[in-house]
Formats: sequence, C-alpha cells, structure tokens
Amino acid sequence: MKLSRRLMAGVVLSGMLVTAGLADEPTKEDIEKAEGTSAVLSELAIAGELVAFGRDAKNPESLVIAGGILIRANKALGGKVTPIEVGAKLVPLDQQANDLFDEARAMVTDKARSASLEVLIKSAQDFPRGSDAESRGHVGGARQITRNIAPGATETIQLAYVGGMPAAVSMTSSGPAKIQFDLTHGANNLVSVKGHTAYYTWVPPRDKDAQRKFVVTMTNTGKKPTTFTLTTN
Repeated sequence: MKLSRRLMAGVVLSGMLVTAGLADEPTKEDIEKAEGTSAVLSELAIAGELVAFGRDAKNPESLVIAGGILIRANKALGGKVTPIEVGAKLVPLDQQANDLFDEARAMVTDKARSASLEVLIKSAQDFPRGSDAESRGHVGGARQITRNIAPGATETIQLAYVGGMPAAVSMTSSGPAKIQFDLTHGANNLVSVKGHTAYYTWVPPRDKDAQRKFVVTMTNTGKKPTTFTLTTN
C-alpha cells in the first residue's frame, strides 16, 4: 500500500469555504484552524486507504485501525460535519467507525483471533481519551458530501475558497470501482488521479475578490456502482 503525504487515490479538500461576497484577509486564527482541519482530513484519507486494503486483503485489523482513526478525527472535529448540499444525509464518523468494527468482526471465524480483535477494537475506541486528539481542542467543522455514482457516470462539484488560506480536499469511496478524480481551477488541472481515495492540500493565491473557485470532477471508471464521500473544510 503506497501512501503519499500530499496525494493519494482518495481526496480531501480544506481551506475556509465561502459562498458569496468579499472575504476579509484571513487572520492567524483562521489559518491555524484551516491547517488543523487539513491535518484531520489527511487522516481521513489514510483511513480510506486502510479500508480499501483491509477489504481487498481480507484483513480485519486494518479496518479496526481505520475505525480508530475515524474516532480520533471525530473528536478533533468536535463531532461536527456540515453537508455541502442541503438535505444531504451524512453518516457520522463515529458511526462509520462502529460499522467498520462490525465489518471486521464478520471477517473472523477463529475464536482466538476474534478475542484478539476485540482487544484491538477496545483499544481503538479508548485511545483518544486523554490523548493529543482530545487535549488539543477542536480544529473546527468540516464539510462533506456523499453520493452514489453509476458506472461511467460523472459528478461535478463547484467549490470556492478564500485565497491565502490553507486548502485541502479528501475523497474516499466504497469501491470496488475506481474513481477518476480531477481538481481544476480555470484551465489548470491541479490533480488528476484514479483510485479509491485521494488527498491534496495547497494554499490558493489571493484573487481580486479574495476568492478562488475550483471544480471537482469524479467519474466512475468501473463496471459497478460505487459511493464516494468528498470532504472539505
């Protein structure tokens, strides 16, 4: 499994999202919050990689580790994730973690391994208590969208960010179909990757109206439907 600090097959986008109007010059506090959320989103992308590996290799321990990452990310975000689209239904990160634990349990039939797995699950659930993930405080809410995408279909999502603010984007998918992910700004293609997950972070330069507009395009390249989750800050 190959992981990249800046780019993975699965993507998360961060950097104060704005909808309209002029934006003030970002403050030091704004930048620190954006950087904190960006770091959490990178962890979500890593969790997505672990889930893809665990399912492919039938490795339940990888699913449990991914679930632990989701629990810590949920605490860091204060349990707050805002839908990008009105009416969109989101599965809370802690519930996603519990679903992964149950999926991991279903993979194991050996009693001894099952007992060891339960110890690992308990450790994943308890680890955030008193740890840095909790003591450092919440980094701020993230924004998220989840959609089903049919074979060969393409989904396009338009986002706007404040120039000068750290930005990051993360995409994870349920597989097995791979998603072609592209992030563009005007005629410039910033990212073009194909896989189950991806992560990219950058700092958009300031525009005359203080905003930078970006387009995320995702295409299902497989023969079966899949579900993707795009997370931004």
